[in-house]
Amino acid sequence: MGATVAVSRRVGAFNSRGEIIYALFESTYESNVHPHTAHESIVAFGNFAEVLRWVVIACGVTCGGMLRSRGGDFTPHGYFGLWMKAFDDARELLDQPLHIRARLNQAFEPGREIERTAVVCRGLRACGMSEQADAYERGEDVDLRLYRDTDLLRAILSTGSGGEAKLPAWRSGIDPLLGDFDARLNPTARSGASPIPGMAACWVDGENYVAFVDGLGQFYGWRYAIMESLVNAIVYDAHLINGDGYRVLNALGTALDRALEQARERSAESGDLEIEVSAQCDELPAWKRSRYDSVAERLGRRFTLREARSAGLVLDACSIRPAARFIRPRSTLFA
Repeated sequence: MGATVAVSRRVGAFNSRGEIIYALFESTYESNVHPHTAHESIVAFGNFAEVLRWVVIACGVTCGGMLRSRGGDFTPHGYFGLWMKAFDDARELLDQPLHIRARLNQAFEPGREIERTAVVCRGLRACGMSEQADAYERGEDVDLRLYRDTDLLRAILSTGSGGEAKLPAWRSGIDPLLGDFDARLNPTARSGASPIPGMAACWVDGENYVAFVDGLGQFYGWRYAIMESLVNAIVYDAHLINGDGYRVLNALGTALDRALEQARERSAESGDLEIEVSAQCDELPAWKRSRYDSVAERLGRRFTLREARSAGLVLDACSIRPAARFIRPRSTLFA
């Protein structure tokens, strides 16, 4: 399986009516596409809070190795640190004409593109550009300008956080036309100490663990999946409030590794872990419902991991979450 290889990153910024707006550019190539020629494009656009969301999500992607460096895997905190250095060297992003291409009749995923088109047209109309919205709906391209249409761009470009089907940032066509360094474009410095939640883990099977994290609940899966969930749940608010995202990322990785190591050392005790199955399964897809029925019929609503192993139903029991949850036991396993 291929991965995206990130080579370098730059930050452009400008003042829009008293607010600093950032454009994040990254040079990447795909590891399984030859020759390996890096291409620079915009990956995020918005104020600091908006583009920080993209950075944190990308840090999560590094956990599974799908985003890496030329030399190998990134650590989430290492990748985050590279972006913070780029912010410290933010350059003025120059005004430029933009060309938003309509792809309603060319989309690989037509349903998704219909949703994106609706978002763009709604944004255009909200900015008093009804004629352009009508044209875009007909499949015609729209011409904009960076400085003039900043609010519109923020409304229609995605930060990667899900929700509405907004346009990927690269479809804005914003180029890295960067001017001089200006310290006034740097993000506001924050100084604080975000708390690192306590966590304990239990080995389930193979490379799968369940981690119980204070104040956040439970996370199940391989180490990389648990770490990615922790990154997305904790780091954004930590850095936005206290400016210590790098420290928090590093500490989370260390705490998780310690918890998983202790879980491996006590794997013989893991059979005592209990699993509780909900009485409701209406929201499960069809393939999960069959597993739900099998688990509930053979093991009941509450059972131990040892019993699930004996019945050969560990995978089934774990795959029907959120209709099943682990019960954190009061035992020396989690002391």
